[in-house]
This record gives sequence, C-alpha cells and structure tokens, in this order.
Amino acid sequence: MNIAIVGFGKMGHMIFEKAIANGENVVAIIDPWSPSSEVTAMSVDKKSLNNADVVIDFSHPACALENIHSYAEFGIPAVVGTTGWYDDIEEVKKDIALLNPAIIYSGNFSLGVCAYLSIAKAASAIMNNLKDYEVGIKEVHHTQKKDAPSGTALMLANTVLPKLDSYTGYLIEEKEEDKITIHSERIGNEPGLHELTFTSSVDEIKLSHHAFSREGFASGALVAAKWISDGRRGLFTMDDFSNELLGGLV
Repeated sequence: MNIAIVGFGKMGHMIFEKAIANGENVVAIIDPWSPSSEVTAMSVDKKSLNNADVVIDFSHPACALENIHSYAEFGIPAVVGTTGWYDDIEEVKKDIALLNPAIIYSGNFSLGVCAYLSIAKAASAIMNNLKDYEVGIKEVHHTQKKDAPSGTALMLANTVLPKLDSYTGYLIEEKEEDKITIHSERIGNEPGLHELTFTSSVDEIKLSHHAFSREGFASGALVAAKWISDGRRGLFTMDDFSNELLGGLV
C-alpha cells in the first residue's frame, strides 16, 4: 500500500514505523504543526494525497470534519482514528452521502479492543439477568490526551447498552440510577486502560483491556487500511468488520 499519514504526533510516528517495518510505502506525511523533517505537506489537499492509495488520519478533532470531506471528495479510502468529533456524525453522513466514500472510523483500531468489545457485549447479556449489579466504565490515559472520555470508552458504553435493560444511556462523571457512569483519569504516560465493572453489595466483576503501548493501535489501523482499500464503499465503523475479523463470533 501507498499510505498517507495525516497527523504526525505519537500515533502518527508509531504508524509510520509499523508501516515501514511491514514493507508498506509511506508516500506522504501531513501535519501543519509537526517540526519533523519527515513531514511532506502542511495541509490535506489533492496534491498532497496524489500518490496515496489510502489515508490514515490521527490528527486533531478540529480538523476531522474537513479532512473526512476531503477524503470522500477525492475518492481516497481513509482510516480515521481521530476522535472528539462524533457529535457531528449525522452531519458528516449527510455531507458525504453522495460522494460514495470509502472511510472507516473508530475510537480504537486495536484488534485486542475489537475482541474486548465482543467479550463485554456477551458479558453484559449475561449480567442483564442480575439486577443487583451496577454497571460502570472507567478509562485512564496519558495527560496529553485531548478528549475525555476516550472514544474507546464511548464505544464500550454503546456496545453494552443494548444488552442492559435497566440502563437507558450514559453520563460522564455523573450518576443516575438508569445511566452508566463513565469516569476518566489522566495520569502520566498511560497508553490506555479501560474497565467495565459490574458491582453489587457483595462482590465486583471487572473486565479490562490494558494497552502496554500504542503499537496495537497502529497495527490495527494498518489492518483497517487494507480492509477499507479492498473495493469497499461507505462510511464504516470497526463493528462492520469485527464479525469478519473474529470469525463470525461477534
């Protein structure tokens, strides 16, 4: 694959290293703020993406909507790992509907997280029968992470909610009887910890995914890049290829 990387922060660097190690070609690195000499362009446009087969975007929430529109307009398949723009998802769908895009977006492309969400869904279906257990979500990340809660925590909440009859939604740092509380912490250089808890007065069941580094995110993004480049058209999420990835077990 000829890959364009948009956003050359920590994730962009990791994707660059993994792509080269996997024998892929990185034909463009686009970032208006990075001081790196590896950067080839300052903005997303047709010229800067001219040689790319696929884009992997880990940039900034403020740029996400414009970037996504550009990828759709130029007809370039894209993997969008940037978070913090999901409140505008319906606007994005309308904006690019007629452009027949090839875009997959997710708050986390880690294949381990993909499996974790499937496990969490199955566990929630079981725990739905035990009404004495309170459901909660906690996420911990490094202090430089811009959004809270994390995109993965929101993915987790939206994955388990349909399986829990006693819950109608989620709240951030607040508590109501019929809402899942999502709690966020920002500590040091933590790559990412997510916990789903079922707590009663006598015990607690905890399901967690703990990333040791960003490498898993980068590896998953490259898998997603190959998937979206394989002739697919539409606006996809990780759910759209989880069933294929996990052998029909989702």
